[in-house]
Amino acid sequence: MKRMKLVSALVIFLISVLMLVMATYAWMTISGTPEIAGIAVNIGGSNTIKIAADITYEKDGNILHYPSYFVDKINFADLKNYSYLKNIVGLSPYSTADGINWFSAAYSDGKNGTSGRLLSPEMFVRDSTLKFANSETVPSDGSVSGCYVYLDFWLVSPTDNCKVRVSAGDAVGGSFVSELPQVEKSGDKYSLKDPENEISAAARVGFLVNNETVDNGSLEDYIKSQAYDSVYHKLYGIYQEKGESYFRNSNFTIYEPNATFHTSKLSNVLTEKGIAAETAKDGEYTVTSPVALDGAEVYLADISDRLTVQLPSSFNPTSDGSDLLIKQIFSAYSLGIKDKNATEDELFDDFYGNYLQYQLSSYISSGKFVKNASDLYSAAVPVGLTAFFVRALLYQALGGTLPGGASTDLGVSSWNVANVFCFGVFGLCIVGALVLGCRPKDYWRLLRDPGYSVDFSQKYGNAAFLMNVGIYGLFIVLYYNLVGATFNAVTFGCIFCMLACCCSGSHPGNVWPIMVGYVAASFLGKWFCVGEAYTQAINAQAIVVGLCFANGLSPISGRYGWPFGILAGMLHFTLVTSVPLLHGGFCLYNGGFTAAFVCMFFIPVFEHFFRTKEERRLAKAERTANSQ
Repeated sequence: MKRMKLVSALVIFLISVLMLVMATYAWMTISGTPEIAGIAVNIGGSNTIKIAADITYEKDGNILHYPSYFVDKINFADLKNYSYLKNIVGLSPYSTADGINWFSAAYSDGKNGTSGRLLSPEMFVRDSTLKFANSETVPSDGSVSGCYVYLDFWLVSPTDNCKVRVSAGDAVGGSFVSELPQVEKSGDKYSLKDPENEISAAARVGFLVNNETVDNGSLEDYIKSQAYDSVYHKLYGIYQEKGESYFRNSNFTIYEPNATFHTSKLSNVLTEKGIAAETAKDGEYTVTSPVALDGAEVYLADISDRLTVQLPSSFNPTSDGSDLLIKQIFSAYSLGIKDKNATEDELFDDFYGNYLQYQLSSYISSGKFVKNASDLYSAAVPVGLTAFFVRALLYQALGGTLPGGASTDLGVSSWNVANVFCFGVFGLCIVGALVLGCRPKDYWRLLRDPGYSVDFSQKYGNAAFLMNVGIYGLFIVLYYNLVGATFNAVTFGCIFCMLACCCSGSHPGNVWPIMVGYVAASFLGKWFCVGEAYTQAINAQAIVVGLCFANGLSPISGRYGWPFGILAGMLHFTLVTSVPLLHGGFCLYNGGFTAAFVCMFFIPVFEHFFRTKEERRLAKAERTANSQ
């Protein structure tokens, strides 16, 4: 059985459990200094996966942990050991990428009309010893405005290799995080307000998992306890106590519910220069980038490989659709209220805690979970497969004959004119970015981004994005010059088509391995050519066009490293002129379709057998810390 750390906010139902933990930087965009008070946590397993509350006590100066009875579901708010959930001072914005370093949001002092604005991450308060976890009072020094919740529970599965994850469930019964409608009193009448979803937009939840064997002291006391079950004879999971540092090799992932409730831009944020970021837009989604620490550097980490994203959950309507079902239930409850002097908070606790016992799953439809992808050309798969079906129907099943391809001679532009035009346009982009305030370190941060499910203009600002347009554009032009590509209308189209991805993940730092892969594959192909003539030269028109869409694989080199980017480029080079045989020319998006093929075939292999750059960096940091 394993002991796990859960960090959570609001009312949480994880109908089946996943090894995850919470926090993000993006959720710190609510105006003012937001706080959340009152939290209920419900976690459930299944017929095979059981969970247990954590029993904690001090013995001979050591804090020991062992499980209580294993059951299908736990409402932690009802347990004495977790009474602090009712007494916390209030949750306030924190962010963590590793479950070890917790960063408390810092806000401006109100000068120059910036009251309540969020400062840059470098100014956040760091906590690495659980100092502010589960706090019942606000520190007198005003360093932070609230706390984060950090609790233990145990899980047991039927086999050693059982995979445990957040339950997607069905519309009713799946996992969800939800803001409960508040009680409103008007005279002698009571009602529930409509949920505003502002708090739901702020929650990140999950588990921290460690697989080290717990010391014998805890196991011995577990054996002596009333909850002991002889089937379980090993305890796993070692975590820090308050005041301790933590250097265990643990898994840390994030569950992000209500994804499109989150604002898509860092609104209400001040940069080091005190310039407010752009206004946020609801209904869009930007991948969470929690605050992380690498040595002395504070940065926004890429956690897309350990992120579970869920669309918003919603309260169910009544059968006639006139109101919310939970509001109808409250109306029936309110008829039995005897104490007309009860406060709204008292009625809130009584209704949800005593009347409903926090059993809310029948009143809420959980949102769908979002799949991940590494190919920027997300439309390539349906378009390509549709073309494949059309070719199979018309020219295989119905016996048609594919027409011969048309040929034409392309006009060639002056090399001087083409280069002067491109250098002029992209040079103006760079100048414009500098005028908008882009600094070298701003663009350097963008170049270090893996480019996975990101919007550079939202994450780094328009100035840095415009700088990427200019530098990436020059980078592409220089490449085509080096390989001796012919500057014609098609080549110009390729240059600007590649720029279409410079906001959604591509930049010189993660595209150069793709280019190297193309060059390497071309020269290797020529070296091993067994035909009469080699037609796949690196400056051939088909290959020039192929590279245009191969830059959609840039998240691979960004997440896994340049060797994987080179390999992806070589694979794309090999397939791009062969894939048309599948769709018979009915898909003009051939290069993007080929990129999708590379992802479908090889990303599962990469995810199973290899670590991402971020995982390798964290593992190195842990080894360094353990060796000290």
